[in-house]
Amino acid sequence: VSEGKTIFVDITAKWCVNCKANKLAVVDTEEMQKFFADNKVVLMQGDMTKPAPELLEYIKTFGRYGIPVNVVYGPNAHDGILLDSLLSKDAVKDAIKKAQ
Repeated sequence: VSEGKTIFVDITAKWCVNCKANKLAVVDTEEMQKFFADNKVVLMQGDMTKPAPELLEYIKTFGRYGIPVNVVYGPNAHDGILLDSLLSKDAVKDAIKKAQ
């Protein structure tokens, strides 16, 4: 972010049904992958499949205690834009545009 980049953070786990739904319906779609690439969005993923205390602490900073957690950071969103647990393409795109 300090370098002017936009970042999409995805905290997920293999056992998380909502995480899988977000990936299938939004994150991993051809449309969104093209959008991420066109907007030079850095994709970061945290894996909670096995307990990860550092990720749990990160999640708690947003007042959440479970996953999925998706946050967009950028030059205009240093503190991050927390997205709803169930993603939509429009919500992700809007957050990225606001963050840039």
